[in-house]
Amino acid sequence: MKKIICLSILMFSALITNLYAEDILELIVEYNHGEINIISYTKTTGKADIKYDGDHILSVTDRESRELFFTTFDIPLLLDVPPDPYTGESYQIRVERNSTVVRIPYTPYISGVRINSSTFSIKTIPFATPLPAPATEVIYGNCTGTGCFDFFFVADNYGSNLSQFKTDAQTIANYFGTIEPFKSNLDRIKITRVDNTTSLGCYNNCSGIQRLICCDSNKVFAAVSGLSYDEILVITNMNEYGGSGYVDTSGCADKNSYAVTFRDTSYYAKEVAVHETGHSFGGLWDEYEYGTNGSGDGPNCVHDSTCAKWKGVAGTGCYAGCSYNGMYRPTDNGCLMRTLTPTGGYKFCPVCKNVVDAKLKNCFSSSCTPSCTGKECGDDGCGGSCGSCTSVPADYCLNSTTLRDYSGTGTCSSFKCTYPYTDKTCQYGCANGKCNTTCTPSCTGKECGDDGCGGSCGGCSNPPADYCLNSTTLRDYTGFSSCVNNKCDYKYKDTTCTSGCANGKCLNCVPDCTNKQCGDDGCGGSCGSCNNPPPDVCIDIQTLRDYSPYGTCNNNICEYPYTDKKCSYMCEQNKCITDPYADAGIIPDTTELKDIISSKDISNTDTTEIKDVTGNDTGIIQDKDTGKPSGTDSQQNNSASDNVTSGCSCSIAD
Repeated sequence: MKKIICLSILMFSALITNLYAEDILELIVEYNHGEINIISYTKTTGKADIKYDGDHILSVTDRESRELFFTTFDIPLLLDVPPDPYTGESYQIRVERNSTVVRIPYTPYISGVRINSSTFSIKTIPFATPLPAPATEVIYGNCTGTGCFDFFFVADNYGSNLSQFKTDAQTIANYFGTIEPFKSNLDRIKITRVDNTTSLGCYNNCSGIQRLICCDSNKVFAAVSGLSYDEILVITNMNEYGGSGYVDTSGCADKNSYAVTFRDTSYYAKEVAVHETGHSFGGLWDEYEYGTNGSGDGPNCVHDSTCAKWKGVAGTGCYAGCSYNGMYRPTDNGCLMRTLTPTGGYKFCPVCKNVVDAKLKNCFSSSCTPSCTGKECGDDGCGGSCGSCTSVPADYCLNSTTLRDYSGTGTCSSFKCTYPYTDKTCQYGCANGKCNTTCTPSCTGKECGDDGCGGSCGGCSNPPADYCLNSTTLRDYTGFSSCVNNKCDYKYKDTTCTSGCANGKCLNCVPDCTNKQCGDDGCGGSCGSCNNPPPDVCIDIQTLRDYSPYGTCNNNICEYPYTDKKCSYMCEQNKCITDPYADAGIIPDTTELKDIISSKDISNTDTTEIKDVTGNDTGIIQDKDTGKPSGTDSQQNNSASDNVTSGCSCSIAD
C-alpha cells in the first residue's frame, strides 16, 4: 500500500522531524497473522524514520486528528534458512508473526498513531521502560563521521562470558573486512560490538528446521533501543550450525531487518554471517534452487534466460538455477549466496558485490579523503582502489625479430602494476608491435649470410686484391673464404719477397727449381707437385713394390709412400702375373727345371734356392741381387725363368 501526500504535509513533517530530532519515540510494531498492532513504545533520543515507499503507512495525529508526521514502513516476513552444510539445500519460509521498530518524532501534541486504517491512542499503548544501555565498542572500520553504515554485532545468551563474545565478534568482523564490497568501503563502515547480557529469545529448530535459528524480534530491537544503527547481526552462543536472515527489499531508510549466526567461527559461522547479511542488508536472493515456483526477479536472480540484467558485467554468465524454478544466476559456483565452505573460501559474485556496493555508496557517506598520488593500483587509503591493473600495455618489438606480447590482467605490488608477458620469436621479423606474417628480405649491414627470409646476402666471392704488408712481404689472398656474423672472412698467406714487394707483387724475382722436385720456386710459384710417382717394381720374384699416386714434398724432394705386395704366383715385368697353366691343370716338371738350372754356371752367384708356389723346393737357384735364376747365359736364364713361372711340366726343347 502506498500513499501520495501533498507538499504541505511533507514540509510540515520535515519541520517536526528537524524540531524534535533529539527526542523520538520507538514504536515496536508487530504483524501477527494479518493484524498489525503497536506492542509498546519507548522514549529515547535519535532520529525519526522518513520513508515513502514502504508497504504500511504510519501517521502521527494531534487531538484534532491533524497529521503531524507521516512515514511508511515494512515488516519483513520472508526468513532465509541457511544452506545445509552437507547438501547445500536451502529455502526461505514466510513467517506469520514478526516485529519491527518505527521511530517517530516526539512532541507533546501527539494524541494518536494511525497505521493503515487503524488508529491507536498514545494513552493506550504500553510504555516500555528502556533497558540499561549495554556497553559498546567499535571493533572494525575506518568511518568516524555521522553518515557511517553503523553495523551492530549483538550478543545473545553469552551471559557473563562476554570475553568469548568479544573474540567471536572480532573474528567475524575481521572476516567481513576481507569480503568485497565491505573491504573497499571501510571508510563508510563502522562495526560496533554490543555487549548485551539479556536473552534475545533465540532458539534453533525453528518451524521444525534444525538449522533455522529464530529470535524474538521485540527483544532484539529492545536491546539496541536508543542506539543509532543501520543493520544488526545477532551472534548467539550456540555451537550447533545454524542462522537466519530476514530478507530486506527496501532502500536506505529501513532498519527493520537483521541476521543471525551461531558462534563457532572455525566452522561456517563467518560465512553464515555474511550470507545472511546479504539477505538482511543487501536484499540478495539465494542462488540455489528451492524447487518451488515464485514470481518476480531479484537483484541476482532473473527469469530471463539471456540474463540481460547483468550483461557486460565482468566475470558473469547465465546459469540455470536460482531461488525459484526457471530462474538464472550470474555465476556457476563460488558465490556466498549459493555455496558456503567451512573455512570461508568463497566471496560474493560480481553482481552481488555490485548490489551491496551500490547500497553502501548511495546510502552512506565516507569520512575519509582518498589519495592515489604516485599509485597505479592498490588501496586509496579509504578502502577504495587506485586502479585494478586492467590497462594492459601494448605489445612492442624488443628487436627486429622478437615481439614482447602482453597477456591477461596485471598484479599490483607496492602500488605498481606488473603485467605478464611472453617474448616471441617472429619468423618473418617484428615491426609496429606485431610479428610480420610475410617475410621481407633485409641485407642491411650484411656482406653474406641469411637475408632473413631464407635467401642470401652474398657468397664471399670477391676477395680483396693482394697487397704489400711491407717492403719485403706480400699478402696473397688465396680465394678461400667463410661467412662469420654476416661478414666475409677471406683467407690469405704472407710471402717473403727476396727482391722486395711493390704494387701487390714481389719484384724482380727469377724462379729457381734447381735440384727441386716440388715446393716454392723462390718467387711465390711452385717447382712442381708430387703426383708423378715412380713406376711399380718387382723387388723379388714374388714381391711387387706398389707406389701411391700421391706424394708429399719434403725439402723440395717428393716422397711417395709404397706397399710391398706378395704376388700369388710370380712378379715379372714390374707386375704380378698369374699361373698360365693353372686353368689347364698342368703341373710343371720341377725335375727338368732343376736340370736346366743346374747346367748353368751359378758358382759365382749369391743364390737362394727357389721354391714353387706350394712352398716345395724347386731346385732352382735365385740370384739375391737380381731376383732371377742364377746362370751365365742371361737369355737362357730368362728362358728357364719363364718356364718356371709358366708352370710347364714338359721337357725343355733342344
